[in-house]
Amino acid sequence: MMIIKRFFKMIVYCETTEKMCLLNSIFFYLIEAVRPFFILYLSKIIIEAVIQKTAMEKILPDTVFLLAAFMLLSVISGIFENRAEYRLKRFLKKHNMKKALNLLNLNYEFTEKNKLQNELTSIKQLERFLVFYPNDFIKKTGMLIGGITGAGVALYFAKKLFNGQGFGNISGFAINIIFLVILITSSIITFFSANYIYKKFGEHISEKTKKTYRYLNTFLTLIYDYKTGKDIRLYNNDLAKNYSLKYQAIQKTSHNFMAKFFSITIGAEKILDGAIFCIVVLFVGVKALYGSIPLSEVFFYIGVLNIFSSQIYEASDAINTIIPSDKYRKMLFNFYNLKNTKPDGTVIPEKENGLLFEFKNVSFKYPDTEKYVIKNLNLTLDFRKKLALVGKNGSGKSTIVKLLIRLYDPTEGEILLNGINIKEYNYEEYIKIFSVVFQDFKLLALTAGQNIASANEYDKERATDALLKTGMKKFYEKHGLDSYLYQNFETNGIEISGGEAQKIAMARAIYHQGDVFILDEPTAALDPISEAEIYMHFDGITLNNTAVYISHRLSSCKFCDRIAVMDNGELIQYGKHDELVADTSGKYYELWNAQAKYYRK
Repeated sequence: MMIIKRFFKMIVYCETTEKMCLLNSIFFYLIEAVRPFFILYLSKIIIEAVIQKTAMEKILPDTVFLLAAFMLLSVISGIFENRAEYRLKRFLKKHNMKKALNLLNLNYEFTEKNKLQNELTSIKQLERFLVFYPNDFIKKTGMLIGGITGAGVALYFAKKLFNGQGFGNISGFAINIIFLVILITSSIITFFSANYIYKKFGEHISEKTKKTYRYLNTFLTLIYDYKTGKDIRLYNNDLAKNYSLKYQAIQKTSHNFMAKFFSITIGAEKILDGAIFCIVVLFVGVKALYGSIPLSEVFFYIGVLNIFSSQIYEASDAINTIIPSDKYRKMLFNFYNLKNTKPDGTVIPEKENGLLFEFKNVSFKYPDTEKYVIKNLNLTLDFRKKLALVGKNGSGKSTIVKLLIRLYDPTEGEILLNGINIKEYNYEEYIKIFSVVFQDFKLLALTAGQNIASANEYDKERATDALLKTGMKKFYEKHGLDSYLYQNFETNGIEISGGEAQKIAMARAIYHQGDVFILDEPTAALDPISEAEIYMHFDGITLNNTAVYISHRLSSCKFCDRIAVMDNGELIQYGKHDELVADTSGKYYELWNAQAKYYRK
């Protein structure tokens, strides 16, 4: 069965991710399963000694041995428990890193597919519930093995109980089988009854309060996020006042339901527990009356059978968690089984004679869509020339960049570098050509230097030079490279402006030292004048580089060698600024005159 196969596959996954994480848990539960028998057996020896009036010195060696063994096992159990917790924490970090690296190594186009996004969302949602998380799988697997072992040891100690005679016309063997069936069934029923109680309680509370909880969680997230918390505090004091009222409503609903539902169901669970104990006492008592066991061993066998029942309960609990969580394991392994299908060549880009890029009859549509966003594009990007890609939002400008840096491959046509299809180049070497600043760039809550270098260890002189080239001299003199951006991790983090963020992102591109600089609307959030100033400054930085400027605004066009005008996925105009603006019937003339007021002195 696939469930069993994935169960053992998960065991291998856990142990290969963090050695001994599962074994430590198993050893802990094994010791915990057998440890009670030492004290139970000691009580048997003491009761026998009292009844038979045995001298203390005769039972002293056994007493010391059993107590010492119990204490030693307690210490060893504690060691394994601590080791298991430590290994589980390490496993969790490595597990999350594995998922992140697997996603990072997939084709970029995979990340935008609805199927993958749905699976990732499902994995995240399932991991919010403890029973689906790998950590709980490790614990429950240890509990299952410990439960089975404990039940087996209990049966071994109880074997004397099953050697007696029958009652009336019923054979001793039949009585023993009937008793074991009743005991095991009762233990399992008790577990599933308790599980049903908590499940129903959870479903009821979830159904009654999920909307309110979603509101509260969203509200708290916004408050704790210092960037949005300012707005909440300023404009939504009434929401803050209502928070406690809604929380009290949730608590009242929960407690009322608990009082009504649990008063009945918990009572039923206790009745079942009591029934099991009565069955055990009755069985052992009858065995004692019929001479199968001496009176001194009655309490010992009652204890053994109670341990047997509790271990069956523990094993049932583990199985009831492991089987439903197979849904999570299936999704997780399907995610890991996704392979990178992007062809990776072996050719190393030759830069000595320059870099010439050519789009030849390139058309493209995004995965799982039918609409072409690029249509039969023919475009050349010459060495050390500046190209502006302009057009309205959705005209295909950013898609051209994604194709150029191989986040996607063309649906039709080909892109050449120095006459060779870019698919034939080694991907890692190919992407080193580019220094890109995207519109939706992200700065992390790390130091300014780490953001520039995208690394913990970096060349400080090079990072400083990159930052200064973007006009951030005052920022550098005040904060240096070691100051943290934002306050997510450091209370003295710097709150930077939008313009400063843009320049740090550009410094990151400069630090990378690519041969081709691409600015994909990173200044879209700025006003036209500020955008024009940044583009003019960056133009001076990239004098000896090829550069591509993308914007629906036209501030970069005047200093570019060529301008490509995109509309609805098609290249409709191509040329220099003066040529295109002179064509009064063209799209560029329309766009330029609509924005010219921002750039006239």
